[in-house]
Amino acid sequence: MRPIGGHVRGMRSSGEFTTNWSLCPGLAVLPHALLERYVAPVYRAYVRRRIRAIFDGLSRSDYTLAVGGLADDVHHVFAGDHALDGERHSKDAVRRWFERVFRLYDLSFDVERVIVSGPPWDILIAVEWLGHARPRAGAPYENEGLHVIRIRRGRVVYFHAYEDTQKLADARRVMAEAGIEEAAAPAIVD
Repeated sequence: MRPIGGHVRGMRSSGEFTTNWSLCPGLAVLPHALLERYVAPVYRAYVRRRIRAIFDGLSRSDYTLAVGGLADDVHHVFAGDHALDGERHSKDAVRRWFERVFRLYDLSFDVERVIVSGPPWDILIAVEWLGHARPRAGAPYENEGLHVIRIRRGRVVYFHAYEDTQKLADARRVMAEAGIEEAAAPAIVD
């Protein structure tokens, strides 16, 4: 186990504790067990709240919280054959992608479930949601989806949206036919 946030008294540089834990009443367990029992659940609850706050922001067309938590070399995947598909590998490309999303749609999300797994330095998250989309032209629609997100050392390094991309492609086609050029633009990829 490596120290969190620097040197810990009683810990060798290799990460092993030199303290005799049996001499500490109530702490006669391994430090890893302490982490799993006390620290990890609190951090996971914090991550769940943070994810819900990000989706609340997206429901207000505010993507700054989402982009602010990305690693510089994030990997973003959005499947399909439309103006929002493709893979992005930089924070700037993801920011431009969100700008396009909110030029084409008004969105709101009902987050159904947030599942968080892993230690605080390498978290895997699944977010199940129901999205309400109002395209700039055409009929509003709902879409169910799931995001898989990986956070390493406090930064999002990967996120992948799984949803019915045919609904997006249909909405994009209607917007393009209505003269909204960006709906027919090539995907933002890097």
